[in-house]
Amino acid sequence: MEFLKSLIIRLFIIIILLTGSCITSQVTLIQNQDEFPAQSIKIDGFYYYKWKDGGYSIKFIYGNGTILSLGGTPDENQSIREIADKIISRWEESNYQENKYLWGAIFLEEAKLQIKRWQAAGLSPDYVKTVSGIILSDSSFVIESIKGKRLDEPRIYHFHPYSPKPDSTNSFIEDLE
Repeated sequence: MEFLKSLIIRLFIIIILLTGSCITSQVTLIQNQDEFPAQSIKIDGFYYYKWKDGGYSIKFIYGNGTILSLGGTPDENQSIREIADKIISRWEESNYQENKYLWGAIFLEEAKLQIKRWQAAGLSPDYVKTVSGIILSDSSFVIESIKGKRLDEPRIYHFHPYSPKPDSTNSFIEDLE
């Protein structure tokens, strides 16, 4: 019985070590691009996507190519402005600027977009997750794949004007102004 217990513990440790060594995209900072073509999409507000469960994903895009991704579930019968205010307020209380999983960089090239964001990996080191899509217009885009895997149902984000935007100061994106 003691032998079996020892064997199980050793197998568990080996699995943890192997899982941690499989992450090859480990980085400390996300590289920001030199010039961000902000004229391709509106940046004086946020983009939102409504999940089937009623929750919202909100993305603020800044002129230097930084993206802040927040999410939450609103109360009933709220306007999109009220939903954004509530989500932002909740994240400000938890000091969103120090949560690296909320930050990323967006790269635009013609009608294509790519978002690189931090992703937690459980017991393994954190890594950068790549999200890809297409710009539909200056006020909407669609996310089609995550980590190279095509989504069953694309996510269309729509623009909503909003001011003031949350502060984009953070220490997780390199070369910010």
